[in-house]
Amino acid sequence: MKLFSFFSNRELSKLLAHSKQYLKYQKLIFIFSPMLLGIGAASPFIIRYLFDNIIQKYDFSKLPLFVLLFIIIKGFERFLSVIVNYNFRKCGNLIIRDEQIYFIKKVFNLPVKKNFEK
Repeated sequence: MKLFSFFSNRELSKLLAHSKQYLKYQKLIFIFSPMLLGIGAASPFIIRYLFDNIIQKYDFSKLPLFVLLFIIIKGFERFLSVIVNYNFRKCGNLIIRDEQIYFIKKVFNLPVKKNFEK
């Protein structure tokens, strides 16, 4: 029993077949998104290490190196975020452009009956 089924199997397979042509636009998104997720998930653990092992133990000699490492990690996370967001929007714009071109070609090829009689 499918409680939350919005599409029938036929509609879903038709949608997936239609979306296969756009996978070429999404390669970088699929590559960088898991890396971005991993770096984002590791950030709280890095901050916990800062408080538990450096600040509480008064080991301030590691602090400048740790802060530099943390800045590099967060900078890399922001860089990946920019790449993923740019490619996500680029993919959306290319899909919209392709669909608009397809729609315009379809409209221009419609048979038009010229009715000039009054």
